[in-house]
Amino acid sequence: MGTPSGISKRATAGQHLFAHSGATVVVAAACTSLAAGVIPSVSASSILFTSCIAWILYSWAQVAGSIVSPYWLFILVASLFNGGHAFLDLFGANPNGVMDSQFSILTTSSTILYSALSMMLLHLGALWRVTREPARVREPESPDRDKGSIRLGLLMILISVVPMFLQLYEDVSAVLNVGYFGLYQRAVRTNIDAWQAILAQFMLPGAFLLAAASKQERLLRRLSVVIVSVYVLSYIFMGYRGVAGAAIAAYGWIWHTRVAKLPLYPSLMAGVLFVFLLFPMIRSHRSTVGEDRLSWSAFVHALDDYDNPATASVSEMGGTMSTTAYTMDLVPSDRAFEYGQTYLFAALTIVPNVFGTPLHPAIEHGTASEWLARTVSYQGAAAGGGIGYSFIAEAYLNFGWMGPPLVMILMGFLLAAMECYAARSTSPAAAALMGVILYFALIYARAESSNIVRAIVWCGFMPLGVLALFVDPKRRERRRSIPLSTGLPCQRPAVEGNDA
Repeated sequence: MGTPSGISKRATAGQHLFAHSGATVVVAAACTSLAAGVIPSVSASSILFTSCIAWILYSWAQVAGSIVSPYWLFILVASLFNGGHAFLDLFGANPNGVMDSQFSILTTSSTILYSALSMMLLHLGALWRVTREPARVREPESPDRDKGSIRLGLLMILISVVPMFLQLYEDVSAVLNVGYFGLYQRAVRTNIDAWQAILAQFMLPGAFLLAAASKQERLLRRLSVVIVSVYVLSYIFMGYRGVAGAAIAAYGWIWHTRVAKLPLYPSLMAGVLFVFLLFPMIRSHRSTVGEDRLSWSAFVHALDDYDNPATASVSEMGGTMSTTAYTMDLVPSDRAFEYGQTYLFAALTIVPNVFGTPLHPAIEHGTASEWLARTVSYQGAAAGGGIGYSFIAEAYLNFGWMGPPLVMILMGFLLAAMECYAARSTSPAAAALMGVILYFALIYARAESSNIVRAIVWCGFMPLGVLALFVDPKRRERRRSIPLSTGLPCQRPAVEGNDA
């Protein structure tokens, strides 16, 4: 997490936790007013949501000592997707109203307040976790772990290079021939047929490991930069803006914490340009096919469709709010609460299909995003379209208004725990794991748990486990070994991995 010591972080987090608890009570009271028939205006709800997000970002920057924090980045992205229209409403930049005024005032205000409560309880869990962070000395660096991480990273890249090439070639061909929606109009591959997509996933974590472990290896650092650049540019070309942006953020954080500090203001400016200038251009251009797809002038002129690209970008991202609004309207009247089933089936995706069924149980159960797309716009869903989903909507789908206290506190606690672990560990695998979690967490901001659980475990926790099994035992064995007496004056053995 940043510069402050463990004791200082706990003290700061404790102070903010006290203030945050009081603020959360106020938000909860505003939510309970809905049950009493008191419906806050959309503007009042938007002001409350914006104030909550501003406080969360400020307080975490104080605790972490920096805004270059995975949790801080997740909060920023999650609030844009699940409350972007509330931000715009605050500045009168919603000409058609929040979510284009397609929902009643009750549903709109309820959606904004539910999102505010979810984010506040998420932050409550995160602050609570930091107050429990033990005062541990940062462990010494280990050349063995660096070498092991480099070998593992190269192995992951070798395993995934052919599948990734085949996957990119297939995807780019579909985009050139049909356009962006051609990516969603293909038959879904399952079981053994999905080997290509599964193995291709190891490419990016492999590059993360190389970057985290090769501070002294310029050639390997450059290799990781090339891999991530090809990955990002390919997905930008295809129109997958969120995937490209998440990869840049995760890799940038690893570089900042493990290789060299990135200049703050130029990095922020690059991020702003990417989100508020490049995002609208990609959206407008991704429907083109054939030679027009390769035209740079057509790509640049895509901005002609927008009077204000910045507000257009926030408005588009904020459209994810509608998934929560639709879910609140449809559940439980048209669909019963899931009571944790979506999280259970997401956890089952960790295990390959060994259940003796033609399809994996998670696929047979179906995803919330598919259900919503079929329910809201059946023709659009049949053509491969969709409106995505949201981790906040998923909480409501499972537990209704009890979703935030049951889900969000735990989620915030786990996110903060992983960031604290990455901060105190010198293992490259810990940094790579945090990079993988950040990458998928930013995607999770407008997705559901079944989209990310398997990838986080397979591409993040498994490499960390491999290094713990095969590298750390060697280090422990060396520490236990007793040097034989040689008759020479006693010499204090050097501590392995300590450069001091």
